[in-house]
Amino acid sequence: TYAYGPTQRPPVRLRPEKNVHVSYAAWPNASSAPCGIRDFDAPENYLAKSEIEGWLAVAPGRVGLYDYNSHGRYTVNGMAWKVKWCARKGMSGFHYCGGNQSFGQLFRYVHGRLNWDPFLEVERLKREFIAGYYGPAAPAMERIITGIYDRIEYGDYDGRMHGVDRKSVV
Repeated sequence: TYAYGPTQRPPVRLRPEKNVHVSYAAWPNASSAPCGIRDFDAPENYLAKSEIEGWLAVAPGRVGLYDYNSHGRYTVNGMAWKVKWCARKGMSGFHYCGGNQSFGQLFRYVHGRLNWDPFLEVERLKREFIAGYYGPAAPAMERIITGIYDRIEYGDYDGRMHGVDRKSVV
């Protein structure tokens, strides 16, 4: 089942049956996780963190993440931050709403490896993929990919699903 929209908050008295797996939908907007490219320890994602931890209390080992990946602009690091956060919390299952549009092959390779061991070192996985995929162009491509990801992760980027007009933010 989904913890989504009006059912996002965990139940107070009811408990899911033992055969029910809950997928928490982390909306990258004000109602859940405003910063879609950060994990749930990011201060602005406090609501999603609280709700996920509530679901883990009522359905331990049976809570996964249905993640809206910032409208396909997820970075490898952003994905890895969430995968590692979920693994530390004992969550099971990861599903994305839509595919990743920035360097999709790299994203899928690293995500696949992290599914086997969520605590692998992401930079090593990125370099491994880039070297194998781009061959002689790998050093230049690594600089390009890192530059783009740095701009998304640390620049003036609105990670919400539908964004916001920066001029209207006070």
